[in-house]
Amino acid sequence: MMLLKITRELLRQYPLCNHCLGRQFALLIHGLSNESRGSSLKITLTLEAHRLFLYNKKEGIKLLKTLANNGFCEEAARTLENLGEKSGHGGKKCYICDNLFEDINEFVEKIVDDLSKYEFKTFLMGIKIPTVVEDKEDNLRARFGIRWGESIRNEFSREIGKNIMKSTNKQVDYRKPDVVVIIEPFDKKITIQVNPLFVYGRYRKFVKKLPQTPSDNYDESVEELITKPLLEMMVGTQATLHAAGRENANARVLGSGRPFIIEIKNPQKRSIDSRELERIINQKALSRIEVSNLRLSTNEEVKRLKFKSQAEKVYRALIRFSENIDDHTLENLEKMLSHNEVTQLTPKRTLRYKSERTRTKYIYDVKMKRVKNNLIEMLIRCQGGLYIKELISGDEDRTTPSVSKIAGTPAECIELDVLDVDVGEYKDDKI
Repeated sequence: MMLLKITRELLRQYPLCNHCLGRQFALLIHGLSNESRGSSLKITLTLEAHRLFLYNKKEGIKLLKTLANNGFCEEAARTLENLGEKSGHGGKKCYICDNLFEDINEFVEKIVDDLSKYEFKTFLMGIKIPTVVEDKEDNLRARFGIRWGESIRNEFSREIGKNIMKSTNKQVDYRKPDVVVIIEPFDKKITIQVNPLFVYGRYRKFVKKLPQTPSDNYDESVEELITKPLLEMMVGTQATLHAAGRENANARVLGSGRPFIIEIKNPQKRSIDSRELERIINQKALSRIEVSNLRLSTNEEVKRLKFKSQAEKVYRALIRFSENIDDHTLENLEKMLSHNEVTQLTPKRTLRYKSERTRTKYIYDVKMKRVKNNLIEMLIRCQGGLYIKELISGDEDRTTPSVSKIAGTPAECIELDVLDVDVGEYKDDKI
């Protein structure tokens, strides 16, 4: 009887729709919607009001009018009419939601229409409710000592969400949804946030004068050659390349290639045909680069890739010395550089855009092979982030040890190729 007493007093003071009345008792009885709870309470009170009418006409009529006017209860209104009394809520609206729940179907239709241009498997709802509305409900509950309610935000999100699931046959994902629907119901505003799409792969670069990322000094970049076809196919607004380290514009990338992940913003399509995508990118690149091993990826793998960008790498460098080099010097270079640490100040050539600092990198192995008397090929397996050109020249003693210092004669790198980037293959099982 206590719940009916609270309900009766609530409706006496406030006009409440079925949703907003039932929500005050949301934690009571599982398996019912708040609308059903509110409707059930009102029908129960309508029964009580009709009973009262039979014993006390005035009290029964008063309660029936409260239910009809503030409870928008059709059963109470019809009962009054059958008893020869007038009824009607006179254009009143729900005290809490302002009859917002009547617009749920309209919201669903608009959201489904907005989502129709996107390819997605999962979604998540986000609801923005004005503070003044939430305060109304909090104050009402405090006044009546109600401890069984839930927030209007939760109910609206749930009701909209289950209708979208039914209309689109898509599932809610609280962890990594493809799209997030933000609704501001009181402002009639809907925003679709499409989460980025990530595509993993490896690229090889066969030409010089091609930087990894866009540069004013070059017409095109590796990033542009990969991302332009991707943006066209996935119908995105922006794409960014995340790579496991970077190479000089004049360095080739051979061997197994350099791992990368492309992040595509606001994609309308999310499924990829890896082989077709590789074919299109490679065809348009005109043999300047080649991509392989394309697959879907995640933001978590981007973080792992960046963390692993300092992992083991293998380079081939063609070195020209200022004078002929004998075999003993080549042997000494292998011995002095292999299994050794190299200390490098930020290269002079990069100081215009990098702050000066000292870094220490490890060389695992070095092999020297003569091409001509003063032309030597060096294979070096080292920790990622080692500046190879400066390792060779010494960069005016900013790098120690260096090939020039050990050989006792100036040396310069005239060709540089990346042969392997080992970051450890990884794939998120939940992709």
